Amino acid sequence: MEMIAISELTAETYYWARRRGETDWQVVRISTVFGASKDYWTVARTGTDIHNMPEEYDFLAEVRRPTG
Repeated sequence: MEMIAISELTAETYYWARRRGETDWQVVRISTVFGASKDYWTVARTGTDIHNMPEEYDFLAEVRRPTG
């Protein structure tokens, strides 16, 4: 399965991602809390105040809103 490149991520969007070295997938958000420039984007773990760098993750798919 092909991962989403960091250059293709969108700010304030949720993704299924896995921190490198871990086995579990989780929903994360690309956060602009430290600045709107891509240089300041972080990965916010859903349900926590933990932020990590995007380079520490593999991104599988965007979480889309349900339609209906």
